[in-house]
Amino acid sequence: MIRKTRPQITVLEQSKAQLTQPQPTSNTRPGDCSKKEESQLSIPERTHDPAQLTSPALAVLLEEEEQFAEETHVRDDGLALTADRNEEVALALEVINLVFRKLKSTKRNLAEHPSNPSPSALSADSLRQISQAIWAHWNAPSPTISYKIKNALKNLFEYMNHSRINFPQSSSVQFLLEAVKQSILLEKRSLSILSYLLPHLSLEDALQAFRLYASDPAEFLGIILNSIGDDKLASVIGQLAVHWTTKVEGWGSRTSSKPADQCPSDWISTVFSILFSSEERKRQYLCQYYLLPLFKSRPACFTELAERLSSMTGPRFGQLSITDSPFDHLSAILALARLNPRQSCAGVKPSQKDRNQAEPWLPNALLEVSLSHPAVSLRSSALAIICQTAAPASRIPLPHLDLALQFFARNFGEVEAELKQNIFSNLNVLFNRLRDSSNSSNKKLAELINKRSNLNQSDTAKTSVNNLEAVRLQNMIDEAETYLEAVKTFILKFLTLCRTNLTISSPYRCQMASLTYLQVLLNTAVDPFYLPIKSSLSNPEVPKQSSYPFKITVMDQSLIHKLILALTSTYVDVREASFALLQNYSALDSRFEEGSQLMKRVLSYALQCLNSRRESENCTATLLFRLILEKAIVRNQEVSPLLLPRNSDQKATTTTNPLAIFLLGRLDDLEDRVLEFETNLGKASEERPTAGSIMLISELFKSLSKDMVASLVASNDLMAIMTRTRKLIHRVWILSAIVLCHSSNDQRSDVVPDHEEARAFDFISTEDDGELLQDDTGLPDRNLGTRHKTILSACWRSMKEASGLLMQTVKLSLIAEEHSLGDNHGRVLSYQDLGEIGELFEQWLLEIRHRGAFGAIHASYSSLCEALCALPKQSTSSQLPTLWLQAHISAITSRKISTTRRSAGLPYCILSACQALSSSNPNKLRDALSSISSLGENQQISSDVQVHVLNTLKILLTDGKVCSQFTSVFIERSYDLAIKSFVSPDWKVRNGALILFSGLTNRVFGTRSLTLDRSYINLCKRESLSDFSRRLPTMPSILLKELRRSMAVGIHLVSTSHSHGSFAVLTLLALLQNPDNCAAANEFIPLVRKCLQSKVSKVRQSSYMLSLESLLTSMVMFAP
Repeated sequence: MIRKTRPQITVLEQSKAQLTQPQPTSNTRPGDCSKKEESQLSIPERTHDPAQLTSPALAVLLEEEEQFAEETHVRDDGLALTADRNEEVALALEVINLVFRKLKSTKRNLAEHPSNPSPSALSADSLRQISQAIWAHWNAPSPTISYKIKNALKNLFEYMNHSRINFPQSSSVQFLLEAVKQSILLEKRSLSILSYLLPHLSLEDALQAFRLYASDPAEFLGIILNSIGDDKLASVIGQLAVHWTTKVEGWGSRTSSKPADQCPSDWISTVFSILFSSEERKRQYLCQYYLLPLFKSRPACFTELAERLSSMTGPRFGQLSITDSPFDHLSAILALARLNPRQSCAGVKPSQKDRNQAEPWLPNALLEVSLSHPAVSLRSSALAIICQTAAPASRIPLPHLDLALQFFARNFGEVEAELKQNIFSNLNVLFNRLRDSSNSSNKKLAELINKRSNLNQSDTAKTSVNNLEAVRLQNMIDEAETYLEAVKTFILKFLTLCRTNLTISSPYRCQMASLTYLQVLLNTAVDPFYLPIKSSLSNPEVPKQSSYPFKITVMDQSLIHKLILALTSTYVDVREASFALLQNYSALDSRFEEGSQLMKRVLSYALQCLNSRRESENCTATLLFRLILEKAIVRNQEVSPLLLPRNSDQKATTTTNPLAIFLLGRLDDLEDRVLEFETNLGKASEERPTAGSIMLISELFKSLSKDMVASLVASNDLMAIMTRTRKLIHRVWILSAIVLCHSSNDQRSDVVPDHEEARAFDFISTEDDGELLQDDTGLPDRNLGTRHKTILSACWRSMKEASGLLMQTVKLSLIAEEHSLGDNHGRVLSYQDLGEIGELFEQWLLEIRHRGAFGAIHASYSSLCEALCALPKQSTSSQLPTLWLQAHISAITSRKISTTRRSAGLPYCILSACQALSSSNPNKLRDALSSISSLGENQQISSDVQVHVLNTLKILLTDGKVCSQFTSVFIERSYDLAIKSFVSPDWKVRNGALILFSGLTNRVFGTRSLTLDRSYINLCKRESLSDFSRRLPTMPSILLKELRRSMAVGIHLVSTSHSHGSFAVLTLLALLQNPDNCAAANEFIPLVRKCLQSKVSKVRQSSYMLSLESLLTSMVMFAP
């Protein structure tokens, strides 16, 4: 359907074109232009008669809405006509704004060139019509119209003001005032118009005009401010209230005198009535939209409020407690103080008290009560008042430092999320302010000492003036020294507080708070040896000066010992935070020299943790070895004899690179452990497991910087290390596969069930008789404990870490290639090597049955594919994930894989490659998804293959990266496949169909909509059938087809094999409604009613629920 343009739009576009044409220059002669050009150049001169330009726009704006509504009803394209109407209104407003702009520029040109003829002005009737149009269209929903109509009102008032029109008596202003009076005052249109109008009125005119709404200024201010709690009106009310207060109090005029007969606005009383109320939202918006702009325009307002508050509260203002201080009272005072924290904590006027004994406006007693109050908002506000200020170098009052220290001691390790976040942010501000203010005080102290020295050395005779100056200088010097000492004392006490809570026995929240607080403090450069941004290791690090004017050693011997002990924590966050602090402390390098006590203790404990079966202790060993690597090995220190390779004293070791020697020593240790595993798996799993050693090498590879990799390439050690690593990984896989993979012995299932624990029993050595377990009759009589679980855990954890190590090996090779560190093919992994690694990952994921093992391998394989896809497009290695994905899909049917109810690792194998292609090559990913769907739709496939397809689609659907590529076509095909699979005689296929159907329903409708109860309100929130059909166009036909198939089979059959599909369809239909009487619903209604006669209870119950809901709401889909 072709959209017709209304003729008004064409007229308005012509007017806009006329107004936007440039005016001719003053040097152009009329005779130099053609007649056509003269007519065009004369168009701007038509602004002398602006009524001719505004009349078409006003005709559009003042068009009766009833006429427009009738026209919309007659025409079928109502939406298009509404869009045309909005376009007309926007164009009309733009034309009016252009007319005002043209009149303004013409008047400015007239002032510059008085000889030009004076332009004609808009008539009073035109101005009134413009006001009527603005009032009529102010509430238009279009943002464009809203923006232009505000500009039109602003331009209207400016034009009337500059044209010296009798502003308050003009028909335009009178119409707006009367319209506001006849309408509702507390609505956005009325408040906005009054806010724009008020600045253009004089004080007398404003008081006279606003008597239409209130008898006196205080009443009007109270009316509007009492409604400031409304979210939609808060900003407009605040703006109007600021204008009103400024106007009534005479702050905006040059003379501050007010008429004698003027009633006071009493704005302070109105503010206090809202501040001390129990409505938190109203108090918040009052401060944000009224008081804050008011204080910015006139800072003295804050002082007036503070003085009135002090006089109202009286002597009890400085003697408060939690019991006699209501929550609203404290909230009001703190909300006011947060608007100007610097002035809140400043002293009173010198005329009232001596300067040296000035008390803060906000008493310490009130801050102390608020900081210890149970309410989180009060504690957060009080802490923000102490820490934050507009002047970072301003001193913090000394009593506030004591209050802050008490607060941190009471709230150390706070778990409440809001207060916890506020503590971290304010603590950062506090330490930065302490640093800047102490440096400022130290600089000022040096200047004062210099002045005092000059004063003492002067030859001028001592007079009383000089004595007073010397006393004043000495007092200022004492103040500066006292402040510096107080800041230093505060930091030392804060450090003591952190060290006290940083112990193994402390709760997790206290340990993390200590580490986080230390990190915040060290980031202010209080300790010159702490480097938040790590510099190059090749350059010697020269210690810089502390950012504070005094010396404080944060990372002393005691704290270093506590941080090293924190590395043994079972909490991952505690270990990582502690390691980050130790890693960035440069002074620790000298303490890791060969033979030092710290080095011996760290190395001894690291080797001990490496033999542990606990993953947390293995992680501790990894972090300790990383410290040794970064603090000792990288700095070319001698490698400890405990870390040397086995053949270090033989001629076979030709490398002199300490890093290579260190890594080869770790590979030797891993090889020894693997050999012990091959000899006696049960004993080695308990005494020297391999998982920790593999994790260590993987993390060491991960922590190698580009400079470290370059040193390995230069010494020709990188290729040897990677080759040896791959061989050890292969040996670990051969040994672990016996436990983790399906047994190849076909007769095994006749003796012992073929699962992981059963296979682990075969490797338990019987030290008494030296025989292996042969039959299941001896199992109950033998006290084997949990040794078989130890073997199983050792095997799957070894494969988990081995997959991560193999992935890190490939990334190490890619780093060398990226920086052209490998000039020949022998230094990095070749294309064939990468292909073999991909095949090895595929073998792991297709054969391993253990959920923890293939879940961890999937994560490593996915990272490997993403690293390869990130390579340049011209690189052949970047195409490997695509080839691997094709092989994985082919493996569903072409290879005998480990078959389980959930297909084991096969879906994750495909998912790993799909995740990498989701961002690098979406087209290839969509082709792969189509291939999987086509394979599932093939009727010739076996039930095992169908199970794999269903499980794979479900895993792909629930992944965040891949599901974004699932278009409506893929979702419809997956739904169709799941519904058709419900009729399979194989229970494994039906189970896979149910899993896929559930995942699809969560994906399409959202988890939240599925968990809502079926009340009337929630039923009315369901998605409509029309919207559902627009999202998934073929879904209604798929659902109808299944219902008809079920009816054709026979609803009276007792067998439930045919009813699973119909039950799934009814479940989907129960999530929909039909408020717009969609035609597709008519085909569902008779089929759903037939389902009430089913012999299957779940089908009958679902149909009954749909019929029952038709009695509850008229918008139900299947209303009779």
